[in-house]
Amino acid sequence: MAKYLVEYKPPSWAQHLKNVPTHKVELAMENTPIHEWNLPGIPDGFSLHIKRHDMTGSSLSGNKVGKLEFLLADAILKGCKHVITCGTSPSNHCRALALACRQLGLVPHLFLTMTSEDLGCRGNILLDRLSGADIYMMPPDSDDERDVHPKMESLARRIMSETGEKSCLVPKGGANLIGCFGSMAIFDELYNQGALDRFDDVMVACGSSGTASGICIANYLAGSPLRVHGVLVRHDPEFAHDHVNSTLRQLGVEGVRSEDIFSIIDTYQGEGYSISKQEELGIFPVRADVLTGFPLESLGDEGMESFLTLIWKMKNLKTSSSATAFRKFHCGGEQYNRGAGRPHLHGQGGLGGDAGDEEQPRPLQGTEGPLRTHRGDVWAV
Repeated sequence: MAKYLVEYKPPSWAQHLKNVPTHKVELAMENTPIHEWNLPGIPDGFSLHIKRHDMTGSSLSGNKVGKLEFLLADAILKGCKHVITCGTSPSNHCRALALACRQLGLVPHLFLTMTSEDLGCRGNILLDRLSGADIYMMPPDSDDERDVHPKMESLARRIMSETGEKSCLVPKGGANLIGCFGSMAIFDELYNQGALDRFDDVMVACGSSGTASGICIANYLAGSPLRVHGVLVRHDPEFAHDHVNSTLRQLGVEGVRSEDIFSIIDTYQGEGYSISKQEELGIFPVRADVLTGFPLESLGDEGMESFLTLIWKMKNLKTSSSATAFRKFHCGGEQYNRGAGRPHLHGQGGLGGDAGDEEQPRPLQGTEGPLRTHRGDVWAV
């Protein structure tokens, strides 16, 4: 697997940082374009552009693949054969990780919080299963630190005990120090595409805070005049700022805090993560698709909330003295399947397959029982 590793050369503004990775793997189609989005209703004096990270490459599309280039290189460098991660059942991160692992000869294991006892075979779940990933079903109220992470660590110990093979544990969304360099790479593309001269503000969705962390830190390090805004789709501002501040410390960046370089918008979470209002699912996104040629499905739940926030912000600022502060925007997109991305596992618009025809998951209690071969087993944890 070492043959997949390539040397990583950080941008000039990142070369002095601590803990800079030495290698990455090449998974993504880089330098995705920035397209203007001519959406009806944008106030005069504003313009809206999209960084088309839905074009990084088919099933690996979205900002997740950039993180995986560093995370999976780290797994290979550590001599790991298995990669264990977690997320919700429609997780884009888990889907991308599972497929990327198979490309590199690694074995994926996914701990997924489920809203139904039936795993089904739609959307990202279908791709997870096509990759042959072992899937471990967790209750919907599972807490990452209390419930999920101990199970992941326990599985890693079992694999080592029964096979002698190492495992690499990756947090939800790939949101750790290593994954941060994948998000910094997105900013580096913007930098090289002239975004610092073309735009005033950058807006990103903020869930695990990994992507937002990398972009706002890179923006600061590069001495950019851009303002970075994160729209919270889960957690609270304290969680997001804590994540950015922790990353700054690990990188050895002193004299600045998240609160100085990152603006957080926390008023559009609605009823909760991946729970959409009717107007977000119906006429509004369809009208936008038809009139602009940019499918909103590619934004995902997080991107959808960022997009709606962005439009509302521009309209609210139309008569404000600070209107020019939000004259131009840029936001990122991510591949998404509407049928898989809702809390109901068998929602409309999936990629096909009936859950009723699927094999029921086998129970896995704690760390008991033999370790199964890794060919797409499904466990109820």
